[in-house]
Amino acid sequence: MRRFLLLILFVSAVCVASRAQDNALLPDKPAANPQVPTVTFQFEFPGANPSHYALSVDSAGRAAYKSTGPQDESAAYATPGQQGSADPYLTKFTISPATTEQIFAVAKRLNYFDGKFDYTKTRVANTGAKTLIYGDTSRHFETTFNWSQNQDAMEAARIFQNLSATLEFDRRLREQMRHQKLALDAELKQVEDAAKHNNVTELRLLAPTLQKIVSDPSMLHIVRKRAQDLLAMTQP
Repeated sequence: MRRFLLLILFVSAVCVASRAQDNALLPDKPAANPQVPTVTFQFEFPGANPSHYALSVDSAGRAAYKSTGPQDESAAYATPGQQGSADPYLTKFTISPATTEQIFAVAKRLNYFDGKFDYTKTRVANTGAKTLIYGDTSRHFETTFNWSQNQDAMEAARIFQNLSATLEFDRRLREQMRHQKLALDAELKQVEDAAKHNNVTELRLLAPTLQKIVSDPSMLHIVRKRAQDLLAMTQP
């Protein structure tokens, strides 16, 4: 009986710790020394869509994403007299072990972002401020760059930017399902094009939304067919 009670207490403690870590994933304000190693990417580019976003991933694959800026289209769908929500978009999810391993492998190659990687020898086009942050119980490093000659730094930015693209596609698809179904076909075409050119990561995150489109008889046949083809692409 005592062993059973101890087991219950242990499981409860693990669950509480897990929930605490999940709640601690605040990509716009990452903890300096989190209990679980965490990599955060923050992007700032006024006028872009979105103009600011942040994404945190811990070594267990738990992730959180927050974006703000002109990407919020709800105002466009609001009826006269109503004001669209300008609240930031925030979502928490889990990424695959393969992508998690890829993120932490590139962080290790970059000495966990302990260094300067921004190219400053000549002027280059502004593609947005990209900040990489690493934190664990004993280390905290961060670095910011616009463009870098270091291929690992650019690879890290690419992974996170592709994740953002996937999540923003999901946000827009769900908004259009509620407010502007006729826009879905064009949006799904953009998803297809992004997938074809490897500009999205973790396409499987779209699966629940795509399944809702496929299962909705009120959707146009071409939209449901396009969503079905994309849904097949999300399978392992």
